[in-house]
Order: sequence, then structure tokens, then C-alpha cells
Amino acid sequence: MKEVAVILLAGVLALGQHADSRLISENVALRGRASQSSQYNHLTHAKNAIDGGHETYESRSCTQTELQADPWWRVDLLHEFRVTSVTITNRGDCCPERLDGAEIRIGNSMENNGNNNPVCAVVSTIPAGESATFECREMEGRYVNIIRSGCYKFLTLCEVEVNTTQTVSEHIVMDPVTNDGDMLRASQCSVRVPENAASGGKATQSSTGYGGGGGAKRAIDRNRNPAYKNGFCSHTRAETDPWWRLDLLRKHRVTSVTITDCCPKRCAVVSTIPVGESVTFQCHEMEGRYVNIIRPGCYKILTLCEVEVNGSTVSEDIEMDPVTNDGDIFRASQCPVTVPDNAASGGKATQSSTAYSGGAERAIDGNRNPGYTYGSCTHTEASTDPWWRVDLLREHRVTSVTITNREDCCSERLDGAEIRIGNSMENNGNNNPVCAVVSTIPAGDSVTFQCHEMEGRYVNIIQPGCYKSLTLCEVEVNATQTGRSFHHRGARTDRRRDREAQVRRGGGARRPEVAERRGLAEDIEMDPVTNDGYIVRASQCSVTVPDNAASGGKATQSSTAYGGGAERAIDRNRNPLYEYGSCTHTEGETDPWWRVDLHRKHRVTSVTITNRGDCCSERLDGAEVRIGNSMENNGNNNPVCAVVSTIPAGESVTFQCHEMEGRYVNVILPGCYKILTLCEVEVNASTVSEHIVMVPVTNDGDRFRASQCSVTVPDNAASGGKATQSSTAIGGSARRAIDRNRNPVYRRESCSHTRAETDPWWRVDLLREHRVTSVAITNRGDCCSERIIGTEIRIGNSLENNGNNNPVCAVISQEEGESFTFTFQCHGMEGRYVNLFNPGREKNLILCEVEVNGSAVPDGFVDSGVPTSQPDRVNQTIATLSD
Repeated sequence: MKEVAVILLAGVLALGQHADSRLISENVALRGRASQSSQYNHLTHAKNAIDGGHETYESRSCTQTELQADPWWRVDLLHEFRVTSVTITNRGDCCPERLDGAEIRIGNSMENNGNNNPVCAVVSTIPAGESATFECREMEGRYVNIIRSGCYKFLTLCEVEVNTTQTVSEHIVMDPVTNDGDMLRASQCSVRVPENAASGGKATQSSTGYGGGGGAKRAIDRNRNPAYKNGFCSHTRAETDPWWRLDLLRKHRVTSVTITDCCPKRCAVVSTIPVGESVTFQCHEMEGRYVNIIRPGCYKILTLCEVEVNGSTVSEDIEMDPVTNDGDIFRASQCPVTVPDNAASGGKATQSSTAYSGGAERAIDGNRNPGYTYGSCTHTEASTDPWWRVDLLREHRVTSVTITNREDCCSERLDGAEIRIGNSMENNGNNNPVCAVVSTIPAGDSVTFQCHEMEGRYVNIIQPGCYKSLTLCEVEVNATQTGRSFHHRGARTDRRRDREAQVRRGGGARRPEVAERRGLAEDIEMDPVTNDGYIVRASQCSVTVPDNAASGGKATQSSTAYGGGAERAIDRNRNPLYEYGSCTHTEGETDPWWRVDLHRKHRVTSVTITNRGDCCSERLDGAEVRIGNSMENNGNNNPVCAVVSTIPAGESVTFQCHEMEGRYVNVILPGCYKILTLCEVEVNASTVSEHIVMVPVTNDGDRFRASQCSVTVPDNAASGGKATQSSTAIGGSARRAIDRNRNPVYRRESCSHTRAETDPWWRVDLLREHRVTSVAITNRGDCCSERIIGTEIRIGNSLENNGNNNPVCAVISQEEGESFTFTFQCHGMEGRYVNLFNPGREKNLILCEVEVNGSAVPDGFVDSGVPTSQPDRVNQTIATLSD
């Protein structure tokens, strides 16, 4: 009996240990083995994503594949596990959209390199530098894959964490590794093009960039591969009006020109060609021997991955004009890159900080090139009042200052910058008199500001504000030396004398500016470098806020996404940049809310809210601040203190609450599919001593709103039909679009999704002919809403071209594509099939619901499943009546 008891006790203890182990989540990826479909360079190893670090791409802690079809990454956990969640950290320095649409797949199969295993989740988007966790609900498997479906895609991962609770002990039989999916995709993403007039011609271009590798002939090699490193694309240098030319050797009548990848020409003008895509331009039988593609402008690059010319030869003889470069010479005078010597080019530059290797000296290198990648533009960190300064080494009389702005992005960063000129180094020279304030400088342009012979040795450019970056591609100072010596007005203060005496004695670090002054021959008594202005500004831009009623409270919110917990909004830190971990973030949902419990009833005078600064500031528009003692509807039914009209990005706004009383302060954002982000909430209040009786928590408001934002639609002609589509990606089957669920969030599994392909389509068979009054379409809401723009709604009885040749009811425009659900009137068009057809190359078609409103046509049913023509249907009806 004792032995039985001991055995039972041991079993209970074992069960207890087993249960406890399930509560401990562990990142088992750290012990795994990583691989990927390809490697971009020798630094972007697959193992970087399981190194335990969340560092940036620049720190060599991220993976990256080549540009390819369906890039993937995989970790072999070495044993089968029950996976609770997967956390992915995105790249922060650029290109966060490269993860959009990636699928997380978990299982034991290595079929198609593991990419056919079941889907845990689909990444809608992960902001730059952030981490997102995807719940996998204890899916079982040895392999965790991340795959990004589509042609010519990159995949970059900075960390992947696989959280599990236990190993699955059962033995598993491994499938062999196959590449079937890769082979299928390769046939869909073929880069070979047929013979055309261009492929037999002779190509040349204005220059060849990238070490001479991007030769002109690459654009007529009959290969549309858009990955430059694969050696199939031409590339000029950054120059004025770069061009590429094809000599067809004989005069041709050109019907069309197809370009893969990029840039403008004169049978037509290219508005845009998406990355890696090919677009055809109609030339209406224009005649000529030469086909040129030119990109007008200063400091431009022209890259072409393929040019196809469709046309026929013309027999007549033509007389050739001589080659001239007059246009180049004229444009070069309009777009000088090298600037003449000026007072700045002989000076010494410094700045408040340096980011992305954008040193201060770049702005006086005599080069106006506005493309940041060419190494001629400065860049500070995001900081308070960033500044740049040039020391002209002697006092000058300044007539004007010319500034060249960055072209490739962020031109608005210079708006509001001040140009200051003088001899003082107080506040690093930023307290000198103002010559001008920059209203705006268009991207890549140079603008001259008149300074009317202001005198000074220092020219500063300062960008006032909190969390600003300053970028300058060239600063030219047009000035003459004054030629005189002078002493500054006013006696030096004891503090200045003490500081300079300390420097002379070698006490403490000597400022660089002081060292510069001691080497000067000119008799100028320089002001010491001070940071007084910074101290004032720092107090204005301080991210640390004083104690307030909220900071001692307890915060909660309706949901949490991207690690943005509710407590972040009461951490006494106003930093508005999400990557610094001080802002909250809910999921996209109905009426998201945030609440702080002050623990006691307070008399609230005001509430201060700090908005996010790096993106999405408009998300707070319309939010309500509510104060009271009730927890009905999670506190969201309490009286309103204020409604947020707008809070500019990164700023803090105070709302007066006129001593409203309550224990709870809520911020709620009414609406469907909203996100609420708060970087700080400060509650200025005093406690009220009276006792209060708590009302229980209810969710009545949530239920009420849910009925307003209902995703369930009534029965309609489509919901009883049969759906199909041209292809399926990311688990988005065609039937999802007729499941009577309008939910526009993709991961809720109610949206269809095709692959990126030519002319994707979706079709519902209504099973009999209908007279269609209208079609309502629900677009995806969490990303990519623009993908539906240009889609055609077609209705009819024909299955020719999969039904895509039927008559058009409507075409979705830009305005409609920005809505969630929109209805198109079809005015009683008749047909059994309703198609949505998105014409173009490398397109996706995503539909979250299609509702067809109409009535069946009595004689319209076609029993065979293949619709007959109208006369046949009439004959069928007559035959039936005669029977």
C-alpha cells in the first residue's frame, strides 16, 4: 500500500512539474538552426535573426535575401514544439514595408522548403524598428517559416523569437525537402521576353554608373529581371538629363514601347512604374530609327531593366542628322553641381550631432548634389534645435547665403530653419542675429537668401523645435572680409574669465571652439561657447514631466499591439517617437480606449495629451476625454471633458476640465477599425476626500458600438453563390469574400487574396442569371487599400476569358478605394457571373466582402453549368412549355 502511495505521489508531482513547465514561455529559436532562400551579402546571414539581439541593420544583426520570387526564412527548432507565439522585429533604418504580407508558417513538413506548412499569421505591417507578436495558439511543428509571396521581393528580419511552452514528445517522420513551390512561381515570374525590334538594335547611353557595370546593352538583352545585381539592368551616373538610346538600324513604325522598371521618354511620359514591373506605352505608329528614353532634371539616375520596341520596318531611305550635345550643354548651365569658391568653402564646419555619416563638412564641399546616397549632404540626429555652423575664420560682410536642399526625401525638414550671422559663440552661435527664415526649399533645389551685408565670422543654420533633424546638401556664403580687428562689446563676466583660466591651466576638457580661437592671428576677442539657449529649449522640449495624478495611477486599455502597453502613457516621459518605448498602441478595433485609475476621486482641472511624432498623428483626431466614477462600459460612459480636434505630430496639448470630479480618466476614440496611440497623459488634479461607491465594470457601450460596426451582412445573391479566383495567396481563398463578413482586418481571415500576377480576378457564380441592381465591395482596412483602385466590376453570362470579357458595371476609383465599403449601381444589368478584374502586371486583388443585390431572372437558370446564348435560352423555354 505504501508503494502504491509513493507511486501516486510521484505521479502527482510529475504532473505538477509538467503543468508548471507549460506556464514558462521560452524562446526556443535561440537554440535552432536558421536558413533562408538566398543571402544578399556576406553580412546578412540567416542566423542573424536568432542571435538574441534587436539591433539595427547597420549593426549587422539582420537577415536579408536577394530580390527574388517568394523569398523565405526558416528556423529548424530541432524538435517538435507547441508554439504559443512568434515575435518579429522589423528593420528600422529603411524599408519597413518589405515585411508587409509575409506569412508565418509552422509545421513538420519540408515540402516546398517548409513553406506549405499551416499559416499561424499574416503580417499586415510592422512599423520601422518595432517588434510585433503574433499568437499561434499552440500550433505544433519543428519548422517555423516566414515567407513573402510575390515576384521580385526582398525579405529582411532583424529578430525572430519563437515562444513555446513545451516539447511535443511524439516521434515524427520528416518529409523530404522539395522546391515545387519555387518552380511553380518561377514559371509565373518569367523574365524572358520574345524577339522585338529592340533586341536586334544597338544601345548607348549618356554615361555608365556603378563601376561601369550598368551598360546600355543590358536593356535589350531580352531579360526583364529587375534585380540590378543579377546583371540585366542598365545604369547611368547621377547627372543632368541622363538618357538611353536605341538605334533600330532602320526606320520603324513603332506601335508601342514596353519598359521594365523605370523613368521618362517622349512617345509618352512615365508617371510611375512600380518596382520590378513592366509597363507598355502606346506610340500610335510613330516613325523613326531612334528610340530615346531621357530623364529630365538635375542629378538624376536612369536605370532600365528592359526596353521592348514593338513595330515594323519602313523601307524609305532616311538622311541622318549629325550627333549634337547642345541640350546637354544648355542643361548643364542650369544644373551646376560644382559651385564656385565662396567664403564657406574655405571655412570649418561643425554641427550639433551627426547621423547616417552625414558630417558637417559635407555642406561646404563645393558639391550641390542633392542625393543623400552620393555623400554630399549633412544629417543630424533627431534632437532639440539641431544646428549647423561654418566658421569663416575671419569676420566677413555677408551679402547672401545659398542653401541646397535634399532631393531624395524629407525636403520639408528645412521648413522654418533660421540663418543666423554674427561673431558671438553664445549658445553655439545660435543667438546671433537672423538673416532669414526658410519658408520652404523644394526638393533638390538651391535657394539664395539676401543678408544685406550682415557682419560676422559665424554662419549658423538652426532648426528650432523638438525632435527635429537638419540636413543640408550645400551652403554657400557670398561675402567679403571686413579686414578689421575688433573687441566685443561689454566686459567679460567672471564666469567667462574663470572658464578660460581653467582651460589655460589644462583643467577639464578644452572645447574645440576655444582651441580654434587660440590659433587665430586676427585680434578678435571671442565670446565663449555656451549652451544657454539649449538649456531654455530643453526645458520646453523636456520629455520628463512632473508628478501628476496620473503618474501615480494604474493604466489599462482595450487591447495592446506592437508592445505599446497602457502604462507607457503615465511613465512621465513625453518622448513622441514610438521606437523609444514610451507610447501606447491598441490594435485596430471598434472604439479603442485607454483608462487611468487615479485610485481616489479627484477634482480634475486639466488633462494634457502628447501625440505620436514619427507618424500617424491624425489617429487621435476625434478622441474623447471622459472623467467620472462609473465603470459602466469600462468608464467610457462618464461625462466628456473635451474632444480632441487635432494634436500636431509630437506635440502636447492641454484640455481644461473645469474641476470635473472622478476617479477614472478615459481617452476613447469612437469609430470602427480605429487605433489609439498616446505618448503621455498628464492629469492635473487634487484629491476629493468623500467616499465613493464603485459601479461594476460593464461593456454595454462596446456591445452597442459593435452593432453599429457590424461586420455581418444580410443574405444576398452572392452569399449563396460559388466563388473562385485566378490564384490564392496568404490563405485568402475566394470564398472568404462571400462569407457575409465585412471585417477589413486581414488577419481576421475574412478577406480573399490573390498572388501578385498579371490581371488577377475574382468571380462569383450566382448559379442562375440575375438582374443586378448594385454591388457592394468591402476593401482591406489594415493596409494596402490602394491595391483595389482601377478594378473593374463585370457582369454577364459569358465565361470567355474566365468571365472577364463581360460588360463593365463600374470601375473603382481613387476616392472609392480609400473607403471600407462602397456600393456601385449596376442599373439592372443581367448575368450569372459577377467578376472583379484588376488589369495590369504584378497586381494583387484583395476583397473582404462582395455583396450582390439583385433578383433572379425566371428563365435564366442554366442547368449544365455553362451559360448558353440568349436564343438557346429562348428555345429551351419554348421546348419546356410545349412539353
